[in-house]
Amino acid sequence: MFELRGRSKERILEALRARRLGDDEPAMEPLDRLPDEQETDHEGMAPRFDDSIAAFWIASTPLDEVELSFVEPVVDALAVKRLGAPPFWLAERPFNELMEQAYRAIGKQALRLALGDDSR
Repeated sequence: MFELRGRSKERILEALRARRLGDDEPAMEPLDRLPDEQETDHEGMAPRFDDSIAAFWIASTPLDEVELSFVEPVVDALAVKRLGAPPFWLAERPFNELMEQAYRAIGKQALRLALGDDSR
């Protein structure tokens, strides 16, 4: 997981050891292009947020080359199911049931719009 975010296991351990000793991690240079393309002295080190904010809107792939996939989720309202009903929910009908229904309807409408069928 950390490698996907730009840091190797070794780099994470180094940073944790340095933090434990009270040393700061070395600052990164500001970005003028995406991290994958930037050369750094610290292999596998992700740039700090403050240093990379300028590159936030730089697309790694041109938008016309982005592959989109429209597949229905295996489980509707997964985030809602994971978090559970809010403590303020007092209605008779179960919260998860209503949210599943809403997520399904929203997903169907989004798919229609994405595929150009906005007849409804």
